[in-house]
Amino acid sequence: MGNNIDEFNKLIKQAGELVIKQAGQWDHDTWLNFLTSVRRQGYYLTKEMQDNLGLILEATRELYFTVAMKSWQKFYSTDIHSMEREIAETITKTLERTSDFIRMTKGVPNQSMYESFIDEMRKNSISISEQTLSNLTKILKPGKTIYNKMTIK
Repeated sequence: MGNNIDEFNKLIKQAGELVIKQAGQWDHDTWLNFLTSVRRQGYYLTKEMQDNLGLILEATRELYFTVAMKSWQKFYSTDIHSMEREIAETITKTLERTSDFIRMTKGVPNQSMYESFIDEMRKNSISISEQTLSNLTKILKPGKTIYNKMTIK
């Protein structure tokens, strides 16, 4: 396996892919299958890390529905494929940038770093509504915990 930073990014990406693939909806069996898949890749997830990964999935689900509503309003009755593509791209970009931010700050950003992160997200055409900001905050904290505790076999 790669280094911990690469593996952290890969894990966060896989969480986003699950949310996108499942259109923000899954059951307990899907969650357990996801954890099994992650373990098979060589990740060692403590109970705390599993809990935090679950929090990331839940926050990403909220982000998914926030983005989906905006996208639905934009593409209503025009092109469902464009809507699905926009949702997937927005979720993927958001998680990539969030993961990069956690890495760059080593999970300990100060207020100035956080404000710069939000400004950068806005500049890159990710709509930062109060709901989206809340979703990002919900992803950052458990992401930081996973980053700090990540152990790769």
